[in-house]
Amino acid sequence: MLIETINKLTSSWSEPIIIVSGKGEIITANASFYTLIGMSGQDICRQNIIDHVNDSAGKVTQYLLSSSRSSYPIPGALNLLRNDGKSIACRCSGHLIQQGTKEVPSLIFIRFEYKSSVSNKFIALNRTMEELQSSNHKLKYQAEVLKKEILQRHKAEEDLRESSTRLQLSLRASNVGLWDWSLITNEVYFSPEWKNQIGFEDRELANDYEEWESRLHPEDRDTVLLELKSYMEGRKQDYAPEFRLRHKDGSYRWIYASGDMLLDEKGEPDRMMGCHIDITDRKIAEAALLENEEYLRLAQETAQIGSWRWDLSTDELTWSKEVFDIFGFDTDVTPLFKDFMNSVHKNDKEFVTGAIERTLAEKEPYDIEYRIIRPSDNVERIVHAKGRAFYNDKGDSTGMMGMVFDVTDSRKLDEELQRSHKLESVGVLAGGIAHDFNNLLTAILNNLHLAESKIDNDSDAYRLLEKIKKSISLAASLTQQLITFSQGGEPVKEVASPVEIIKENAEFTLRGSNVGCEYDFPANLWSLEIDKGQISQVLQNIIFNAEQAMPDGGIIRITAENKSISSSENGPVKKGRYIKLTFADQGVGISGEDLQKIFDPFFTTKKTGRGLGLAVTHSIIKRHEGHISVESQSGGGTIFSIYLPASEEEIIKKQCSEEVPFEGEGRILIMDDDEMIIDSVSQILSLAGYYVETAKDGNEAVVLCQRAKELGLPFKLAILDLTIPGGMGGRDTIKKLHEIDPDIKGIVSSGYSTDPIMSDYEDYGFNGVVIKPYKVEELQKVVCRVMGS
Repeated sequence: MLIETINKLTSSWSEPIIIVSGKGEIITANASFYTLIGMSGQDICRQNIIDHVNDSAGKVTQYLLSSSRSSYPIPGALNLLRNDGKSIACRCSGHLIQQGTKEVPSLIFIRFEYKSSVSNKFIALNRTMEELQSSNHKLKYQAEVLKKEILQRHKAEEDLRESSTRLQLSLRASNVGLWDWSLITNEVYFSPEWKNQIGFEDRELANDYEEWESRLHPEDRDTVLLELKSYMEGRKQDYAPEFRLRHKDGSYRWIYASGDMLLDEKGEPDRMMGCHIDITDRKIAEAALLENEEYLRLAQETAQIGSWRWDLSTDELTWSKEVFDIFGFDTDVTPLFKDFMNSVHKNDKEFVTGAIERTLAEKEPYDIEYRIIRPSDNVERIVHAKGRAFYNDKGDSTGMMGMVFDVTDSRKLDEELQRSHKLESVGVLAGGIAHDFNNLLTAILNNLHLAESKIDNDSDAYRLLEKIKKSISLAASLTQQLITFSQGGEPVKEVASPVEIIKENAEFTLRGSNVGCEYDFPANLWSLEIDKGQISQVLQNIIFNAEQAMPDGGIIRITAENKSISSSENGPVKKGRYIKLTFADQGVGISGEDLQKIFDPFFTTKKTGRGLGLAVTHSIIKRHEGHISVESQSGGGTIFSIYLPASEEEIIKKQCSEEVPFEGEGRILIMDDDEMIIDSVSQILSLAGYYVETAKDGNEAVVLCQRAKELGLPFKLAILDLTIPGGMGGRDTIKKLHEIDPDIKGIVSSGYSTDPIMSDYEDYGFNGVVIKPYKVEELQKVVCRVMGS
């Protein structure tokens, strides 16, 4: 690099310049020197300066010796030998630019001064001394010329020393390390800067080729040496590798190396010279940038956020992979702006175009949401795009860049959350009125029972009352369906006949329609252990959907079979006994795409549907530890399959029914805030033979229980309403009653079937439960069981 720098500096000089070693070996020469000695177009490098001068007195040899020891060699005169054999008288000045060592020779800068007119005058002066002495004018003139030339020579020497100093300072400041490798002797010179790059002072590291090779990183060694060999053999045009060298402290520094090979007079490789530049900081920055880019790429891929760029001059769009995925384009295609606009929903095109124009013209932020139609599947999606415009030096917009992401699912989730909040509000409202509504239904059912007891069982009036009772019971499930979905709640299970509950709900749901049912029930069908109210909702939802799928009428085939599951592996339910119910219709069927979302909340294919029925159904079956599945195809009908846990017990035979008089004895305490319920239940129990007292809240019930205990007439049973607005409800009341009389039995009653007390009543001190609105038969059954009669 040093020689190259000097060559560049001296190539245009008119003065002949050469650089020689301390032994006189010519390292390089400029064009003026070649011209001076008549050897233009020939290479004299590696020749000795002695071969080109007349040095019979050993003047040049002495000159070189003094130059190699001194920084300021004395200029002298000598005769240069031209290629044609002629001798030319010259003055030369030398300057040491590189102090030599054992391993690296000295480098000496020599400048020759030759003026033909001056030389001729010197010759004339020697031949005709007498003429010069007689011509004072000519002598003075020559003296002035010589003086001027001497001044110019000193100035040139000063300039050369200054240029050399600047060169050394530049190399030191830029931390460029120089190296010079002799391919003949294998000797290497490393500059102090070269050694300093890997942490060494000049004297601490040997000038040895093996020193460099041994410090190569093991992962880089083979690659670098192969590149060096390829360059030296002419198979590679340049030598400019990047590799790691071991530092003095054991770490590795990244190095950029550059080198040129010099050839001898035979055209054979003679030596290589070049430089090292420490690029560790650049490599660290590049690695950090790549890491950040990778993090960004992973973040975009994970979040499905795509980046885009629009070039106004070409109208081309540059998209990341995520954008192609979002818009449904083939990655092999380079999209144009018109392709993008073609994918925008027709009702949003004007909005998108206006936003882009405002961004380009007014530098407004580009931050919009719009709909697209994916060409790959013709599916509508919602995207959110952000961006900005970029401009040229004149301030004209040249394009836009930004990011885009699919927000379809999040927007649908937002809508579902809004619906959920609405549903929750409806649930709260329904829960608020459920208590009063179910109290009214309970009172109506009880009074209907009392009315039936006063008329003949075979009369038309009795049969009408029975239909009213059944309608009220089924109508109550409509309120319960909304409460179940919005509030949840564990099922209040009891043993039930699958045949009775299926037929009852099927007949009720299909009453007045053109759809009928066919049943296939085996004689030995097990009983179910279910919440009858919740399972009624399930049956009504499925049967209603089947009816809707057959607008021209048809048959729903309902089957039931016993299933013993021996292993839960790969099965729909865990090990145990189940009853499998199957509902097969002859309807229009369900498409494959809709089939995947059939149980999703709010999903519906009906224009007037709300998407709650099957979501409620799935929720109830799951809480029963069962399983529901569906099979269908467009135009091929639909089959719903349900697994429900079978009971280990047989259905309890009715001990208290309308056919067997409801009779008993003992004292019963009734607590309820509804006067109609108190009145109707009191009459029913009194007619059965029980002594009844009533209370409107828990405090009054505690007083009555305390007084009865003190009189020696304790209550055997307390029927307690779970919720008393503004007063103590059943949960706290039963605790206080047990403190007074540990033997008292308790039945909890409420219209809030989702309350955990209703499903786990025993954990709260109760012995039975009745859910409002309840039939008199249900009340009779629970009272009989708890009282033990």
